[in-house]
Amino acid sequence: MKYWRDHWSEIEGRISSAKMVLLALDYDGVLSPIAHRPEHAKISVPTRNLLRRLASHPAFTVAVVTGRALYNIQSMVGLKGIIYAGNHGLEISAADKMETHVDPGMFQEELAKAKLHLTRLAQSFSGAFVEDKGISLTLHYRGIKEDDWENLQKDFMNWAQTLHPSLRICLGKKIYEIRPSADWDKGDAVLKIWRKEAPHAMPIYVGDDHTDEDVFNALKHEHVVTLYVGENGKSTAEYFAHSSEDVFQFLMKVDEISLQFPDPASSN
Repeated sequence: MKYWRDHWSEIEGRISSAKMVLLALDYDGVLSPIAHRPEHAKISVPTRNLLRRLASHPAFTVAVVTGRALYNIQSMVGLKGIIYAGNHGLEISAADKMETHVDPGMFQEELAKAKLHLTRLAQSFSGAFVEDKGISLTLHYRGIKEDDWENLQKDFMNWAQTLHPSLRICLGKKIYEIRPSADWDKGDAVLKIWRKEAPHAMPIYVGDDHTDEDVFNALKHEHVVTLYVGENGKSTAEYFAHSSEDVFQFLMKVDEISLQFPDPASSN
């Protein structure tokens, strides 16, 4: 991967040559620093204002694509006029219309059983907790003692062998996620948003976790800008940023370019 600042001229060239831009970003670790608890991962006022400004530009479409529940990310970001994709794209809200890419009736009973077991497991490790996201579950263990990580992971994996086929496990940063076994991921969600909401735009995607690799791979062969957030991570993204603060600086540079963009309506 290439550090975005060292190759800004080529990134700037791609963005400047595009008539429209789809800017899609993960939330945790990208728009907000990673926190021990989801509710503590706050987006800063300057970052929110920057997103608002970009979303109001007629040449830009802005989307937040996250593992959080749809209602949660809408509350955390708190902006109208942008697209939200929750539960890794299983829920998408655009132009006040919501679509779900999974049938809850196929797995809700098994998800309830999983929640009961994971809650009991979390109670055995101080600092661990289960987040219920409606159509998925997340076991958070960032807050437990490092000496307990191995035991928690061992107990979790032993249980995981009994997981019903209607559900699957996804790994994240100090989390385990239990999701429906749907043939749909963040990559599918971003492609759907691109084709439906901004078909003439050049996509920029920024993510920091394993699930974001689905997007990087989906966009790998397109004329796009993909940015991984993290130190020394193995990713198929073309560029990388060091942190959410570094992402803010990247977005500031994108905002500067947006000032040079003509209004698409003026060319009609």
